[in-house]
Amino acid sequence: NTPRPVVAGGTGASDAATAVENLGFTTPAAGISQLSGRNLVINGTGRINQRAYVSGTATTAANQFTLDRWFVITSGQNLTFTGTDAGRVMTAPAGGVAQVIDASNIVGGTYVINWTGTATCTVGGTARAKGDTFTLTENTNATVKFTSGTFSEVQVELGTVATPFERRS
Repeated sequence: NTPRPVVAGGTGASDAATAVENLGFTTPAAGISQLSGRNLVINGTGRINQRAYVSGTATTAANQFTLDRWFVITSGQNLTFTGTDAGRVMTAPAGGVAQVIDASNIVGGTYVINWTGTATCTVGGTARAKGDTFTLTENTNATVKFTSGTFSEVQVELGTVATPFERRS
């Protein structure tokens, strides 16, 4: 995409996703950097493990947290993972592993999801394929859930084009 100029009165867009695209951030042109902090998923590679969760440990309650921000939905199931603190590949059980995107981080508009792996994904209860776009409502929580397979480099971002995974410190 070639960035469009900002016109009098704004970006010439009727919604936030179009505004981001009009400013050239969805697919940046040469010399324009992407927006930092575009990924709404926190710990999308599972590298943060402040609870010291041990891979494969069965949960003792429903919705029990494992790796930071990720929780196992069904009591007695577990999240397994391989890798290191540099990045992990997580395996979701049949009941699922999920993360809630906080409402305060959702501006409303069209979003795109991407991840690596074989797991099945839902956002807000609707099945999503890699690269799918969908609408999120402003100031409303959204749940990203993975079931029965591997997943890593999870990214949900404003716009219609999935960009490379954003690695954040």
